Amino acid sequence: MSKRFKVAPILAVVTKEKGLGQDDSVLGFLMPFEGDSLEILADQSPDSTVPVTEEQLWDLARGVPELSRCGVMHGDINEWNTVLCRASASDSGSERSRLLLIDLGDEAPGYEGDEKALGSLFLWCLEHAPSLRGGPEGAQRIRTAAAMLRDGDFDEALGALSPR
Repeated sequence: MSKRFKVAPILAVVTKEKGLGQDDSVLGFLMPFEGDSLEILADQSPDSTVPVTEEQLWDLARGVPELSRCGVMHGDINEWNTVLCRASASDSGSERSRLLLIDLGDEAPGYEGDEKALGSLFLWCLEHAPSLRGGPEGAQRIRTAAAMLRDGDFDEALGALSPR
């Protein structure tokens, strides 16, 4: 799940036991701890910054339409439901830190959809990650991708962010 969909793996589904004449209802998902949320990282940093790269945003943006193609909407993409999963020292040289989504499944009230929410997350990251503002071209690519996502166009957004 984490490689294709950029979602922390679901270990178990917690359901409410159904009573006579009632349907089962999902109460939540059990997921492993994959890292701190971007919001927590920003809160813990003296200057409210997060170590996010353009490549990590592109990788995350590739996973969300994969969920959609499978008929799944995350329902609440934001900085507190996005974690930075750091590569451990034992990981191979090709494995890098990446962004993963957590808390899949419940649509937040007033939620405008995963595309728009991902665009808003990109703008939040641009504000909180100095590495994304390293040059005017990079910051502009992220703004362009965010605008395309706000218009619901994943393909164009991915093209705008595509690693050079």
